[in-house]
Amino acid sequence: PVASPARSADMRTPWPSHWGITTRLVMVASVPALLMFLVITAALYVSGQDEAIEAVRERGALIASSLAQTGQYGLVSGNSASLERSIQRLVESDPTIASIQLRDPNGRVVAAAQARDRQASLTFEREMRADVFALDLLDNSRAAASRAVPDATTSEGRLIGKVTVRMSSEP
Repeated sequence: PVASPARSADMRTPWPSHWGITTRLVMVASVPALLMFLVITAALYVSGQDEAIEAVRERGALIASSLAQTGQYGLVSGNSASLERSIQRLVESDPTIASIQLRDPNGRVVAAAQARDRQASLTFEREMRADVFALDLLDNSRAAASRAVPDATTSEGRLIGKVTVRMSSEP
């Protein structure tokens, strides 16, 4: 059986019949380019979002570590009002910080600050330890014998508290 010319023409051309050759060529060239543009845009968006979350993670870990070091004196001396003011200013100045808590070794909150409009999605916790200096100020026999100044190295001392920083990964 021989197919009718009208029937084979319908099967061969999925394009609308009123489109000319120029329109068809433009469509053949632009549809794949548009699809590539959409796929690349989506990939860059996802990649940028991952980078932003990683930056918040790094900043949260850095803030928690810094507070664990700089808050030692305020925690040991019991100056919670100064600690509270400092961490409140920090929360107000950084839009990614949802809350900060400083606790003593028993878990009692000594100082805390919280942003009202931010939800925490990442939590960072660091121990606060009293620094112990490896200096013997009463025994100078080794220093006098070697005519050298003793090293002012530090080591981790007793646990004096914990810092908890909660970060928001949303802008």
